[in-house]
Amino acid sequence: MEIDYFSKLVGIFIRPREFFSKYSKEKGITKPLIFLIITTAIVAIISMMFNWFTDGKPTALIYVFIDVIITAFLFAFLFSAIFHVGVKIAKGKAPYYQTFKAFAYTSAFGIPFQVITLLTEPSPYIGFLGAILVIWLLLVLGYGLNKFTGLAGWVLGLIYLVSLVLFTIIGFWIEYGLLDLIPVEYL
Repeated sequence: MEIDYFSKLVGIFIRPREFFSKYSKEKGITKPLIFLIITTAIVAIISMMFNWFTDGKPTALIYVFIDVIITAFLFAFLFSAIFHVGVKIAKGKAPYYQTFKAFAYTSAFGIPFQVITLLTEPSPYIGFLGAILVIWLLLVLGYGLNKFTGLAGWVLGLIYLVSLVLFTIIGFWIEYGLLDLIPVEYL
């Protein structure tokens, strides 16, 4: 199985229409999952390096790495699953892997987001670049979801907003509800 990571990475940023058209017929989650794994590893390494240089605590690096990985996979799988329920409610015919694929491939935005986060520390003006990147991410994700699910943009926007609220509620429940179930001596 050939995974051309760097051409996909460039395609998602530079030519998203061609990228999503090319991969709209791709079946299954294997290739998008491999892309997500590589992207997550890159983001985790960038994050670890930054933390190492700023904190100088090598023991914290493992926690940073685990945090980035858990966050990326939780977002990719859980958010795309919640989103896909909305796709099905809206009478979308696409299988789950199409929804997951859009979220997995747009995980590529994690790399410049991580770099911008690091650069924002010394210069808050770089945050403007982050805002532009968020807009570009939402446009690219919207186009990919439209291409992969066949639903109209306004329907996808509504599903995204509802999914975001549900994901936030679930996130708070996981963070504050589930952690209360774990005895303090294990944390």
